[in-house]
Amino acid sequence: MKIPTDQVPQADNIQAIEISLQAVSEGANTYQDIAYALGYKERQGRYYRLACEILRFTYKTGVNQSAITPFGQQYLEANTEDRKEIFGQAVLSSSLFQRVIPLFESRPEGISKEELERFLSHVTETTPKMVGRRTSSVISWLEHAGIIRSVDGIYVLNSLPESVQVVNYNDPTEPLLPSHFALTEYNIIAQRVKAFQNTITFEIDRVKRDRANDAHNRLTNLLAHKIRKKGGIPKSNILVDLATQVNGGKFIFEVKSTTDRNMRSQIRRGISQLYEYRYLQNISDANLVLVLENPLTDNLGWYQDYLIDDRGIYFMWDGDNNFYCPEAIKNNLSFLFESN
Repeated sequence: MKIPTDQVPQADNIQAIEISLQAVSEGANTYQDIAYALGYKERQGRYYRLACEILRFTYKTGVNQSAITPFGQQYLEANTEDRKEIFGQAVLSSSLFQRVIPLFESRPEGISKEELERFLSHVTETTPKMVGRRTSSVISWLEHAGIIRSVDGIYVLNSLPESVQVVNYNDPTEPLLPSHFALTEYNIIAQRVKAFQNTITFEIDRVKRDRANDAHNRLTNLLAHKIRKKGGIPKSNILVDLATQVNGGKFIFEVKSTTDRNMRSQIRRGISQLYEYRYLQNISDANLVLVLENPLTDNLGWYQDYLIDDRGIYFMWDGDNNFYCPEAIKNNLSFLFESN
């Protein structure tokens, strides 16, 4: 599934984006008005209006009418440092950039502009004439947000900005941890999620109930913190609590709040969810990790062998805001247990 052309920016001048946003806030609601404010040709007014829409700073109120969003107003009222953080949050919420980030994750040595251009040609609805300018815009936005940096002409992924705890994917059909970056891979995941639609509403409601639990949120945030400290990018969508790629390994986490009374049912639910999510995301090589609020009760101690040896699922539990796991699998999850 290709990213639509109206979600791919062609506006590489960050200052011009800010001028456009300021102009809209002052009543310049057509692309001609924006072009005039910039001193650019009319077509550039269209590009910069679209850039503000991609960033969710403005929205269309008509065919050629724009208005500022509360998020855009927040950006205008922020100081320089806060603006950069808000810009980074906006970039990481965009479907295009959520597809681009895993490419950088897979190449810790960095990628060239030409490689990024070929990727965008493959996965977006763009043209050979436009892809060069759009690649420049993608790089400009990522650099301004501090998400990538240039090293001898190669672009390298940085750690997440401090203001971003987790990258939340709004589209469940978008791969969290793609392997091949081929269009067929994106299509397979989209097809699987659509086939799951009959039960997805029930599943989402169940996930929402889980995430409303304070213990669930605390454990998820602690897990995300440890992932970020090791240079990984914690990601989630409406189904998956967390997924990440660290040290070349891929991991899907399911977090469960537990009590003595519900532990077995929570473990059983967690097992089925992990298998389903790995299938939906089409990452057969992903490591599955069940995260529990409490250690196994004595009568459920047998679950350790069942999970690890029979099901191939790692598990760990909370203990005073730190994680514990069986010694036998500690090396497999070393990035969560090394001192931070």
